[in-house]
Amino acid sequence: MTFEKRPLRKEEVSPQVYKLTGPDAPFKMKKITAKGVAPGLDALDLVTALYQLHVSGDEELSKTATRSMTELPDSVVESAVESEDLHEMVLDLVAHTVVGRPKMVQKIILNRKVADESLRSITPKLSEQEIEILARNERRLLSCPPIIEQIYLNRNTRMSTANRCIEFAARNKLELKLPAYKEMLKAIGMEASEEDPIDQALIEEEKNLKFKNALEGVGEADLEEEEGGKKSKGRIQVEHLSVSEKIRLAITGNVFHRSLLMRDSNKMVAMAAIKSPLVTEMEVVRLSKNPQTPEDALRYIARQREWIKLYQVKSNLVANAKTPLDLALKLVSHLRPKELKSLSRSKNVSAALRNAAVARLRKKKS
Repeated sequence: MTFEKRPLRKEEVSPQVYKLTGPDAPFKMKKITAKGVAPGLDALDLVTALYQLHVSGDEELSKTATRSMTELPDSVVESAVESEDLHEMVLDLVAHTVVGRPKMVQKIILNRKVADESLRSITPKLSEQEIEILARNERRLLSCPPIIEQIYLNRNTRMSTANRCIEFAARNKLELKLPAYKEMLKAIGMEASEEDPIDQALIEEEKNLKFKNALEGVGEADLEEEEGGKKSKGRIQVEHLSVSEKIRLAITGNVFHRSLLMRDSNKMVAMAAIKSPLVTEMEVVRLSKNPQTPEDALRYIARQREWIKLYQVKSNLVANAKTPLDLALKLVSHLRPKELKSLSRSKNVSAALRNAAVARLRKKKS
């Protein structure tokens, strides 16, 4: 569920909280309460009062209350979170304000009253250790598959944990909206492992380290070497990854990773790279022009409305020799005279495409 972020009703808060934050409370009193120094409030009421002022609609009170919530001691937050009477909307605000405080985050992850949506929304900000705790909570993963999606996309997630979550989703027939999800399922084996537990742990640790090195080990030197026609250290690290590791790197990595993996011999890896949610319009323009971009990736680009509406992408696709002829012919009618003239003289495209450009030019002149 997505929270509407509304103030709690009178019957949903204690009389003390309503007196300090309700519509009839003096602004001066609300201002003092927003600073977290209201007398006579226990942990539950203090956190609830700060939530009320956070969603009050007053910008000054909201900012002050949010800052106060962030600065509350762990002991106060812990006491409030452990209360059976803390409203889930208040818990949602607490969840977002304690990110970066490991002890409190663990309390939130393990709290059954915290809403699935609250956990889903903070998952991208969790550390490796916090992700491990969340990934073991199968009840949460079953009730809210989008949490699995965010675990996979979090760059702090161990590679073995990401694969385990995908396998869990597949076994339970959960529908995930991850880019390249079909490719992920094809890349991972679903058979039970016969490895000795100690050996398996060592293998998983080695894989995690290998993936992290590939994800984080790219620097300016790698880019310069690649541009100079040399094989960089970064490329070597990527080449040694398994298919499932390459797919995750293609989705969560940077421009360097995507440019390498787009040309991978495995089509699943190449498609994962073009489907990454991190791909920018600038990358798409460059990829649509590059003759090394795979045919399937060019088709995928053409099917994305937000990309194909860019004139430069249409023009590049038509002029790219790798673009399937049927697709290129459909786009000819969208070209301007300058590009049509260039296309009609190009020796890099088929005669059918040149003829189509000539015909289009004649039609524009008539």
